[in-house]
Amino acid sequence: MAPALFLSALIVGCGEKEDKKPAKPAETPVTETKKEPEKKAETGAEKSPGDAPDKKPEAAGDTKALNFGKGDRKWTVKIPAGWKEEEPTNNMRLAQVRVPKKKDDPDDAEVTAFQMSGGTVQQNLDRWAGQFGGADSMKAKKALKTAAGSEAIVAEFEGNYTAMVQGAPEVKKDYKMLGAIIELEGGGEIYLKFIGPFNTIDAAKAAFDKVIESFNAAK
Repeated sequence: MAPALFLSALIVGCGEKEDKKPAKPAETPVTETKKEPEKKAETGAEKSPGDAPDKKPEAAGDTKALNFGKGDRKWTVKIPAGWKEEEPTNNMRLAQVRVPKKKDDPDDAEVTAFQMSGGTVQQNLDRWAGQFGGADSMKAKKALKTAAGSEAIVAEFEGNYTAMVQGAPEVKKDYKMLGAIIELEGGGEIYLKFIGPFNTIDAAKAAFDKVIESFNAAK
């Protein structure tokens, strides 16, 4: 009987000393989340290619009025918005306009308006041709109708232009000129000369034609 009790107590004691490990909690499956890229702070300096520019550029067809004349005889033409009106450098000029040069040309071009008396249309054309080396320098001549209803003769000259700079002649190589002679109602003429480096003048031939066609008496 005693051995049996001893064995029973031993079994119970062993059961009390047995370490029971806690049950391992079930693992929660890890779901991979996609990391959103960090957004950069927007600044006024950063613009996408499609953004509108801060300043509206001048459209090709934009024009502005150029008024000129003396006394009770005044006229007006429409010039491209990018051409800059200047104070005439001598009292023979009724108007003076600077035309920005094209890339690689050495100088800006210039439009001048003046009124002269004496000489026929052909005599004035011959004089202009002489400034470019002779009769062969005149490459074209045409007639345009102005807004005033009068006719304008426009001639084109190319070559080395002899300009008067501070009272002394100076030769400008590879120059071009568009010269217009506009008949006035009641007699006389207005002259507009567009002179400058070849590429700058050549690129603005159509614009100069429109200037001449817009010629009218100022209101």
